[in-house]
Amino acid sequence: VALIERGKVASADTARTTAHLTYVTDHRLHRLVDKFGKDATRAFWEGGAAAIDQIWNITRETGVDCEFRWVPGYFHARVGSDSSKERPSLEQDAQIARELGFDAEFLELVPQANHCGIRFAQQAKFHPRKYLAALVRATPGEGSHVFENAIFEDFDESTQTATLAGGRKIRCGYVVIATHNPVMGSRGMVSATLFQTKLSLYTSYVLGARLAPG
Repeated sequence: VALIERGKVASADTARTTAHLTYVTDHRLHRLVDKFGKDATRAFWEGGAAAIDQIWNITRETGVDCEFRWVPGYFHARVGSDSSKERPSLEQDAQIARELGFDAEFLELVPQANHCGIRFAQQAKFHPRKYLAALVRATPGEGSHVFENAIFEDFDESTQTATLAGGRKIRCGYVVIATHNPVMGSRGMVSATLFQTKLSLYTSYVLGARLAPG
């Protein structure tokens, strides 16, 4: 494996994430079922659960203290809204989640929010920079490399070669583009541009503060 990072690992979005790990998707569960069916929706959520398990297993294998903790996650009605209007869909999502095999419970009042919502068990949180620092230390060797400050410029599909700024080249069998906003990769300009129109890029904010008891 060769990891190409244009800056330092975990220096951009990952360094500023809320770092909660959840298989609960932005797209509501009942809407996923309506669109894709229960089997596909179960597979979608199970993929997220497997990813959390993988992170947990890696923390044990590497012995890294990245502050990984299993915690419940809560999805509640919008603050300031009439929660009675959202209650039916929340109850529906909780019921569907249980039918699909996930540990979910509808609550009349979610802690701190004072709105109805759903409690999902087996969610997690961690410190992503501590976690990735351990992965970066563990990766090099046996043919694997981590290249920081390596700007990707071009990819030649015929030779499976990635070209970096400065002319360096990396030959590979497979390429995974895992950027927040993907570059062209092996696609042509037209298809790559069309793909960009499907992305919804946004930033959300979380405020952390110390509050006096009570």
